[in-house]
Amino acid sequence: MCRRMTNREVAELVPSGFRMGKPTNNVCPDQLYEIMCMCWQVDPIRRPTFTYLQDLLENFDIATERSYAAPIEAIG
Repeated sequence: MCRRMTNREVAELVPSGFRMGKPTNNVCPDQLYEIMCMCWQVDPIRRPTFTYLQDLLENFDIATERSYAAPIEAIG
């Protein structure tokens, strides 16, 4: 389990580029973590807009779908 950080620690570490790593318990897909990292850009111009994020997340399940289940064979 990770140690909780104080507000002071966060305030000191984030400006120097610190970002928490991707959770290791497989609850956060790589693609979602990449989106999170885009939002943490220091330069606000490099961060995605809310409109972009809304579109991206509305289509997230479709874009990250690995494969469709095999069709069920007709019972004949």
